[in-house]
Amino acid sequence: MTQAEELFQAIGYIDDTLILRSDRHKKRKSWFGVYGGLMVSAACLALLFGANYIVNRPVMDEHQPTVSTQPNHQGDGNGPDYYDPSATPIPDDDRTQQKSSKDYGMMHELGWVDFNPGPIMPLTLAEEKEGITAERELLYDFSAVSKEDKGYVPIRDSYVMTNTTDKDETVTVYYPYVTDVWELSTYPPQLTVDGEVRDTTILNGAYMGEDSEGMPSLFGPTVSADEYPSMLKEVKPLNGAIDEELMKQKVWAYELEDWDSQNVPQNIATYVVKFEVEAPNKVFTAHNYTTEYDGEYLQVSFNLSTLLAEQANAAVYFLGEAPTECIEQGYTYIDIADENKSDKVTAKMKIYETTLEDVLKAQMDIQLKKLEKDADRPSGELMDLYYERMAHMFSDMYLWANDGVDTPEDQVFYEKSISDIAYAVWDYESVYLLSETITIPAGSSVKVDFDYKKSGACNTYEPQAEFRDNYCYDNMPNLLTNLRFTEQAAAILENGNIRIEDQNYGFDLEKGIKEVLLELDAERYYMIVKMLK
Repeated sequence: MTQAEELFQAIGYIDDTLILRSDRHKKRKSWFGVYGGLMVSAACLALLFGANYIVNRPVMDEHQPTVSTQPNHQGDGNGPDYYDPSATPIPDDDRTQQKSSKDYGMMHELGWVDFNPGPIMPLTLAEEKEGITAERELLYDFSAVSKEDKGYVPIRDSYVMTNTTDKDETVTVYYPYVTDVWELSTYPPQLTVDGEVRDTTILNGAYMGEDSEGMPSLFGPTVSADEYPSMLKEVKPLNGAIDEELMKQKVWAYELEDWDSQNVPQNIATYVVKFEVEAPNKVFTAHNYTTEYDGEYLQVSFNLSTLLAEQANAAVYFLGEAPTECIEQGYTYIDIADENKSDKVTAKMKIYETTLEDVLKAQMDIQLKKLEKDADRPSGELMDLYYERMAHMFSDMYLWANDGVDTPEDQVFYEKSISDIAYAVWDYESVYLLSETITIPAGSSVKVDFDYKKSGACNTYEPQAEFRDNYCYDNMPNLLTNLRFTEQAAAILENGNIRIEDQNYGFDLEKGIKEVLLELDAERYYMIVKMLK
């Protein structure tokens, strides 16, 4: 094996550790690059990643927190000891004498947000109502959480909404929820109103925004909590109806199947298809390795090990017109050079006519295959949600690729890959909205509870044992809400199974301070928790 081959093989071994935020991703054995301009091949990927005391509060039995009645910081708008990512890093030479309490062995420039499931955000109203006030308590229930839960903790986000007017008010609420389709299916959220479980509507929220540097980017696990104020401009359902005309458009599918690499290692066995095309921006791929257009021919390469890992067939899709010429060639290495051409690497080309809608749904099905054998399948409502988000993302990709204008949006999707979109919606965190319509009688209150499991941010590559099983939980208590809060509080339940490594809440488990009042103008609270058992 050559030095280059050894390097590629080594890269292939580490891509999962770079992408997978937790072991729940390992169950699906998938990778397709990181969105927001980082959707690249495995080789490139390795280089690029280098709360108050509320009325009718839930019963907390023997774990009832002790209440701290004093606000726990001076109202600077951020929370105490707020971590500022723009602060000047401590020089390496000074860290032995002055190690930042925010580092805990992590890369300083990334902190705890390199694989981030997003912050907890507050409830808001679809339309602002002057006479509606709210009290809020955010409860983290670690009492039954262990290392095996991989950072998932039950959350109860409770609101007492009060109508201060003299007439009944019917309001539609949006609860912004950072998650993915897999999580929604595995850990379905629950909404109750005055103790009554409601059949909550889940809506697609924003899937992209502009980062702090003004560049459009997709939401995903590499978007830190600090980027959310820049990325998320409004808490609203995904705008616009699906372009049904585009979804029904005829597609010519060129699909590779029945691969054979003989004795060529799967991680370097490569198959290349060249198409003569006049409109490359109307050509889309699935599960490919690279694409290259020379002005006449579109060259698409595929890697066998990737296809086997994904349990998928490689494909190239042509919207409208089929290509005028198709040339196929196998290679014994990823370098597309004449000396690597070989008849040992072969595949069969299947050509058929379909629609864009069917193509999107076929890629959805590939992601569903990654569910464990006995796992529940997503509901019909979730599948509709999945398809809707995919359709919107593809429509934007298609528009930006064919509008004839060079804009930053052209770089949102690294490649015109339909399989990347399907994977991102299935496995990468984005914004969804739990929605319900509630009537609040005049001069009365209604209690609304949101129950779900929240994953913590983590660092998957930290080698030291003392930094493992650590998870960061972010809370942005006022982000984009139009509710007027009269009180906010946070509470925690535990039984000696966790240790708080760092925080700005003001919890003190040793002293029994497990509930604290929050500043009403705070921008961000956080807590880094170590699982001990």
